[in-house]
Amino acid sequence: MLRRCLVLIVALFFLSLATASEIKVKMYSLAKKPVYLGYVLAKDSHYGLLLIPHLQGLSPGMHGFHLHVHPSCENGGNSAGGHLDPHKTHKHLGPYNDQGHLGDLPLLYVNNQGVARITALAPRLSVAQIVGHSFIILADGDSYKNTPKNMDGAGPKMACGVVKSSDLR
Repeated sequence: MLRRCLVLIVALFFLSLATASEIKVKMYSLAKKPVYLGYVLAKDSHYGLLLIPHLQGLSPGMHGFHLHVHPSCENGGNSAGGHLDPHKTHKHLGPYNDQGHLGDLPLLYVNNQGVARITALAPRLSVAQIVGHSFIILADGDSYKNTPKNMDGAGPKMACGVVKSSDLR
């Protein structure tokens, strides 16, 4: 009986991950002393993953935004590893090209007051696919090219948030 209950509990946990419709990802600066910048609400839709930023304290303009392999913001964001690329394309082509990284997200727009509120769509992703990874925001707009190496044309990493299953809603 106890074994059946444990199996049921584990099954329900994984079912909740598979059917989760949204997750709130807390974002922090990558400064020596991290500052809370707000969160990104990621919601499943019929068209892909809606990314709804509720961020402040960022520099104005367009910023590269990516989903990285590892759930870590340590070492200035470098412990997050590379962009999520389960199909091993090794190509940084943007969120709308299925020949490139799955972790390439739409650009993040920050207004002159340092606030990001404009929703973007990542059509190839779902909430279930982003759990256990991390979001990274870069200092500059994104070229969606592989050069310059390790910068993806978007400058240094400036903010990070780990996508935790405990934040599923």
